[in-house]
Amino acid sequence: MKLLYATKNSAKIYNMKTRLKDLPIELITPKDLNLNLNIIEDGKSTTENALKKARAYYQATNIPTIAGDTSLIISKLPINKQPGLYVRRINGKELTDDEMLNYYLELLNSIGGKSDAYYTTSLALITKSGVFTIEIKEDRRILTNKIKRTEDKYKDPLDVISIDPYTGKYFTELTTSELTNNLTFSIKCIEFIKENFIYMKEQLYRKTITEDEPYLRQKSTLVDFTTDDITDDLKTLDYFCNHDNNIMAMAAVQLGIPKRIIYLKKTDLERLDEDYNESTILINPKIIKSSGLTTFWEACASCNDYTGLVKRPFKIDLEYYDIQGQKHQEIFEGFKATVLSHELDHLDGILHIDIAEDLQVMTTEERKEFRKKHPYNIIRKEGEYIHPLKNK
Repeated sequence: MKLLYATKNSAKIYNMKTRLKDLPIELITPKDLNLNLNIIEDGKSTTENALKKARAYYQATNIPTIAGDTSLIISKLPINKQPGLYVRRINGKELTDDEMLNYYLELLNSIGGKSDAYYTTSLALITKSGVFTIEIKEDRRILTNKIKRTEDKYKDPLDVISIDPYTGKYFTELTTSELTNNLTFSIKCIEFIKENFIYMKEQLYRKTITEDEPYLRQKSTLVDFTTDDITDDLKTLDYFCNHDNNIMAMAAVQLGIPKRIIYLKKTDLERLDEDYNESTILINPKIIKSSGLTTFWEACASCNDYTGLVKRPFKIDLEYYDIQGQKHQEIFEGFKATVLSHELDHLDGILHIDIAEDLQVMTTEERKEFRKKHPYNIIRKEGEYIHPLKNK
């Protein structure tokens, strides 16, 4: 999923890409779109300025857009000399990196060479779902007139004179992990984007029989490794499976990706209540042979609270490709075959409610208790398995 970051600042772009690298987001910039908007940042607050930028770029592109604006308070400075909203724009002029550094060095020299300081940053996010904002007061930092340079060209100009009081390191020395995981802004920024963009997107993407039954009934198409770029598709599957502990597996079509891709998250019957992830990707899976017979009270992320007693094969001999396009043949047995069979049906537009011998409505918690009394059952391990719909 694409998210436009409404800034031309290379340091901000680099830092945001670093924060979002593990999320299923493709961060794009105005430069990527050959877009150069001249936005007058004359708002009375960081939130107003962030909204101005986000609205302008969203209106120009119709792409979900995030923008930010920052103010700076330096503790030892009198009110009339505080940078406030004008961190880089001094007396109406937009300073270069070197000019900005020299300006703040002179300020620091005038107040003894060192002072506590903190940024306040507002983020504005605009999507089809709405307009979202947040104001984040960042961690305290120490500004000093002693410079600590590094070779990293993506650091903010003031990072070379900023010390993190908790580690004692200059911001230029902080590792990617320290910047991403330990700083208030990074943590709250990621939470804000997850809550208002990714999770919102999930609701748009996840297909259910209530709203999207015709979509779920389609047959998914084969992945062509020579022409199809499925990188973002796999990230989307991985992210959604990772953040929902109730998911055992997912077919790509359930997230609006009608390709023959299956993601197996957890297929160990004894570990269903645990939060773990097998992260197995099966591309263009093809059944060679199915045998045996089992029953299980199945549920589905696309079928709301419908829980059905379904007959599945005990063993599936499967041919599939991995994410590198390498071909494999593997035998899946027991509960793993049940989970796999459920997802294979999705690829052909078949839902568990179509073949259930009994169907009931249960909440997640009710289903867990019900399964304790009606567990997974192996009827036989050999003999031909006949699918109720596919073998007709």
